[in-house]
Amino acid sequence: MLLFKGFGKFRLRRRVGGVVLFVGLIAASLGWDQGSLVSWYSLPGSYTASGDLLTEEDWTAAHKTLPFGTIVKVCYVDGCARGVEITDRGPYIKGRDLDVNLIVADRIGLTAAGVDYVYWDVTCYACGDGYR
Repeated sequence: MLLFKGFGKFRLRRRVGGVVLFVGLIAASLGWDQGSLVSWYSLPGSYTASGDLLTEEDWTAAHKTLPFGTIVKVCYVDGCARGVEITDRGPYIKGRDLDVNLIVADRIGLTAAGVDYVYWDVTCYACGDGYR
């Protein structure tokens, strides 16, 4: 995987079956600006900063400043996960903007990489449960 910058947007180039995908170009054409480092976490049975019990089935994420209940769409090489709810605070590692739950990481193909540049966008600001 190669990461490079051009025209002010991150371009993520990945070779899949001999075809080079430019995820950044696709995301830029959709008007997304949120190409940033994203990691995944899994702590089932623990409580999130919003007070919710974290389970392996919940499509949740952590962000430092977005209000709890905000719904985001997260896209990576293997697809998109819609309806991911911000229920936690973090990540607290410099340069990372979002932590997603393990089930979201599996859905978009981020599990093996662990941390990578992913495109995400807010779909509903402070909406809460039931949006999916």
